[in-house]
Amino acid sequence: MQQIKRVFIIIIIIGGVSNLLYSQNISQIKFEHSSTHIINDGISILFQPIKNNRKGKVKVYIKKDQEEEFTSRISKKKYFEIYNAIRRIKLDTIAVLGKSIDGTVTSIEMDNNLNSRKKYYADALTKKSQTNEFQKDFWYATLLIIKAAGLTMEELAGYR
Repeated sequence: MQQIKRVFIIIIIIGGVSNLLYSQNISQIKFEHSSTHIINDGISILFQPIKNNRKGKVKVYIKKDQEEEFTSRISKKKYFEIYNAIRRIKLDTIAVLGKSIDGTVTSIEMDNNLNSRKKYYADALTKKSQTNEFQKDFWYATLLIIKAAGLTMEELAGYR
């Protein structure tokens, strides 16, 4: 009986610590993509963990072009996949590697509850970005974000 109590207490402590770490480390992830040539053409996606959430869901706010904002939810697991993909980005600014008249700008920003913020930028993401040494990590994080929002990469301005 004592062993059961100990195991139960350990589970509660581990669960409480993981929830504490989860709630304090990452408070939101924000993604923005727009064209510098076309006014009101862009995508904005915001991921916000839901506080006191037993189901482990994260709220996703999506705004595309001038359409009304809509929301959906994703699992904590999918949210952490996105978070880990963003952490793998090596450079905080990734300029276009070659000639491009595309004029698109993409940014990914992570905030935590301690007012710490990390922002990454990329210009002119294309299908070729997924194999480019400097852009592939940013491209992969973008892909996960776009899929989690229920969109496709082709909906990004200038993506070809």
